[in-house]
Amino acid sequence: MAACLLSALPMVLKIDRAQEGDRVRLALSGDLDRIHLVEVERFIDQQGEPGGGIVLDLGGVRLVDREAVAVLAQWQAK
Repeated sequence: MAACLLSALPMVLKIDRAQEGDRVRLALSGDLDRIHLVEVERFIDQQGEPGGGIVLDLGGVRLVDREAVAVLAQWQAK
């Protein structure tokens, strides 16, 4: 029964923003799935001036689904 209750809980992602010189660090914590990628991408689009950079700190991420891994790999390749 507990497994059913756990699977019904929504996945949560927290994004903390910190300015570090000319870079912005986005520290993610929680669960990262395709739904959360929309929010992360929105944060990325809103950040930084040209010439700066964005660092994604994934140290607090507990779970990443396959689609999120693929998107992160695409972002890294840019």
